[in-house]
Amino acid sequence: MVVAGRVEARGAATLAELRREAPTTFFHFVRVDLREQASRASMLDFVEAQCGGLDAYVHCVPPGAAGGPLENADLDRFRSSLEVGLGALADMCRRAARLIKQRGGGGILIFSSDAGRVASPGHSLVATIQSGVMALTRSLALELSSDQIRVNCISPTYVRDTPLFDRLMRTPAVARAIESAAKRAGLGLPAPDDIAPLAAFLISPLASKITGQIISVNGGLSAA
Repeated sequence: MVVAGRVEARGAATLAELRREAPTTFFHFVRVDLREQASRASMLDFVEAQCGGLDAYVHCVPPGAAGGPLENADLDRFRSSLEVGLGALADMCRRAARLIKQRGGGGILIFSSDAGRVASPGHSLVATIQSGVMALTRSLALELSSDQIRVNCISPTYVRDTPLFDRLMRTPAVARAIESAAKRAGLGLPAPDDIAPLAAFLISPLASKITGQIISVNGGLSAA
């Protein structure tokens, strides 16, 4: 298994945890910057050379664009987020699909956000990117099904016990919105351990007939 990300220290910590859980499995960290095409290509070149191919690809990056009213938005940041959130995603899916096809099929799993599914004030730019992620998931699923490649999407809202959640909670206005959401979510806001089993299922052969699906994990906050 290859884990990729921008921060090497975080990657090393992830590998250490994985190796404790599965000591006989090969794990490797590759530093990648999704903003750079050469870095994206290098990551999958490593996978092909060192792992002999690719059975499944999981794409999980933060939503990117900041929230807030559109009239106050930083459109330069939005353009940058759009390139990473959709442009880099499309590139990675294209490259990954080529490798997965060589193995006779497999799965692609993309993480999005319910901001692209349920409209709310102050999230117009985030919603623009995330709804695009969902549209790409559905269309790509149909394109790749004849190659036995499945494409699905997990769409959380707020995920507690994560670095991003902790950063959001340091902003008072955002913290109040999260606390309100937590009260409305009858099952409680999810944590990574609530999402990981679903991710493992969707990229496994057990989900061999599931493709093009957007699955929300939000504790009952919405039912779109």
